[in-house]
Amino acid sequence: MFSTLRQKLVLAVVNAAARGNPLAKRAMAHETRKFLETLPAASPIVRGDFQIPDLDRPLPEARQGGMFGDYELMPLEHQVATAAKICGRRIENMQNNLGSYGMGGYGFFGLDLGGEWLVVPIHLAAMWLVLDGRPFDGPKEKRPWILDGNDQLALERMVGATIINAEFAKDHLKIVLDNEAVISIDADPRSRARFEGTGHPRAFLDSDDLASAVFLSPSPEIYV
Repeated sequence: MFSTLRQKLVLAVVNAAARGNPLAKRAMAHETRKFLETLPAASPIVRGDFQIPDLDRPLPEARQGGMFGDYELMPLEHQVATAAKICGRRIENMQNNLGSYGMGGYGFFGLDLGGEWLVVPIHLAAMWLVLDGRPFDGPKEKRPWILDGNDQLALERMVGATIINAEFAKDHLKIVLDNEAVISIDADPRSRARFEGTGHPRAFLDSDDLASAVFLSPSPEIYV
């Protein structure tokens, strides 16, 4: 009997929250935070056998336009990004929605360095990275560069600039451009944007190594 009453109570709260009841919405947020806090810590770095399109092997016309594009896929050779490989190169474009599993995306951050992409394979990386101290993406009160999906301000700040210095470390990175723009993930989790669900700081696991995860790809079309 008590189980049935609890189910009815939970359903009533969910329905009230959906109708916009502020007390019910706060109760739902509280329960969501409690649930999220019970989950084991997970690495924000996405790893796997990355694949990219093989432009020499188009799919038959009947199979094109599907979840995995228009070409056969081939393994992406893991080429770790280093300062020596990217310094002196000009930024041609930026994307913050790279990385796909066919049905959806991971939100990797990528910089087009002219035929080769520098990729930060963090889930929703734009929520971790900052440009000149402001987040690429996040709540409007944080003054993000990307607002309502419009990344024009970020592009204007970076495109055409040349990378003059870079540092990739276990728990942080920093890329300095010749127009004095700085792209970074700070080493201190307390300075990063917090997760909306739990309010916890964004943090790497002790076993993570960001420096070995950031890579270069000849294509922005990356499948995991």
